[in-house]
Amino acid sequence: MAPYRARLERIFNEITDVSGNPDVKGIGRMGEVNKRIDEVKDILAEMPLRLSQIEERLERDPDFSSISRKRRLVALAEYLRVVIGLIDRELGPQGGHMIVGANDD
Repeated sequence: MAPYRARLERIFNEITDVSGNPDVKGIGRMGEVNKRIDEVKDILAEMPLRLSQIEERLERDPDFSSISRKRRLVALAEYLRVVIGLIDRELGPQGGHMIVGANDD
């Protein structure tokens, strides 16, 4: 999952400024925004961790059909935050403790 996370994080860093807000000035044309959206969809389709609900929401989200470049970037950044967070939870160490035996006093 690490290579997918790295690719998604790279896209996130390309479309946001240092504070995590959409970098509308850095992404100059709508075609560039659409390219990033398509790239994220391709990565999600390739991932072994199936995020079908995220993929479906990406397809139906009205923000991605908006004519506003900023609105599309905001939506894409939010989806990337969610997906990266889900990957981090999947990759992280499994928490909790196993109880081997109980004391039945």
